[in-house]
Amino acid sequence: MSIHNKNFLDHLGLRDLRKHARRDLRDIYCFYVDAETRQHIDQMGWFRRFVHRLYHLFKSLFKKLSPGRRILLILAAIFQFGNNSPGPGTATIDHRGFFLLLLILILELKDKLLAKDELRIGHSVQRALLPDSKPNIAGWDIYLMTQPANDVGGDLVDLVAHEGRTAAVLADVAGKGLGAALLSAKLQSTLRALFPHFKDPSRLCQEVNTILCRDGLPNRFISMIHVEFTSDSGGLCFINAGHFPPLFISGSTVQETVKGEPALGLTPLTEYRLHRLECKSGDRLLIYSDGLTEARNEQDEFWGQERLAYWLTEHSNLTAQEMVNGLLEELKLFCGDAPQSDDVSLLVLRRL
Repeated sequence: MSIHNKNFLDHLGLRDLRKHARRDLRDIYCFYVDAETRQHIDQMGWFRRFVHRLYHLFKSLFKKLSPGRRILLILAAIFQFGNNSPGPGTATIDHRGFFLLLLILILELKDKLLAKDELRIGHSVQRALLPDSKPNIAGWDIYLMTQPANDVGGDLVDLVAHEGRTAAVLADVAGKGLGAALLSAKLQSTLRALFPHFKDPSRLCQEVNTILCRDGLPNRFISMIHVEFTSDSGGLCFINAGHFPPLFISGSTVQETVKGEPALGLTPLTEYRLHRLECKSGDRLLIYSDGLTEARNEQDEFWGQERLAYWLTEHSNLTAQEMVNGLLEELKLFCGDAPQSDDVSLLVLRRL
């Protein structure tokens, strides 16, 4: 194939057409058919597997339509596949079935675009509520980011300051999408409202937990790291509410900090312990969401804790921003064309 033909195919996006089509079909199947049914079907022979996949796919699609659109789909099938032949050996095309299917598609697309507009507004609001990615705090080099898997995300990365105290927060709401984003916004507003009134981080987190248990949703909880520090000291104190332990990096040594108490919103009487670290010049604390280590490549492999720890030991002299950007680039190389399955959030504090 000539260079011109290759460039033409690249321009049209046809070189990876088969790979993208296979991935889209897999995503459609996984969206419409639940995991338990898929596991049951996978145990069948190839012919039965093919038939059952089609059956469950169209059954789930039919159930997700509104009652009126179900009737339109039934009529479209009758018009399209009914016996409309005027005589033996001849056939006609009934355009009524085509136009009914087109009408269903137009209605579904309209609903999707309306929802997309709402999510786009929600995304803009979420971005506006985020603090500066590189805040200017004396004595510290800080960089933070969040990268949602969908239009809106359930991770919260925030900075709160009051009378010389500064708190850095990274939280992960169970699930993702709009519901998680709304609960994340509630957590942010609650923390910002209570922070000036609670000098003890343990009591602050207990109060936040009580509110979330009272006002939260069933089966929804939030893991969180809450870190407090000042400009004139390298001392850190933090609460771990059911989150991955932050990583303390001193030179090329990577140390996992302590595990904490249950996540917020589970049990109203949880008492949260305060843990302390002393940072010398160049020491760093990395806080991350599970979207980092549980990211998968096209072979369905996790990036994992071991790869993260190895990368950190090999890159020991980076600024906070360089560390975050380097981790994201490494993650991108590992995942390749695999879609992002969860929100990815990072927060790095480095003592100057």
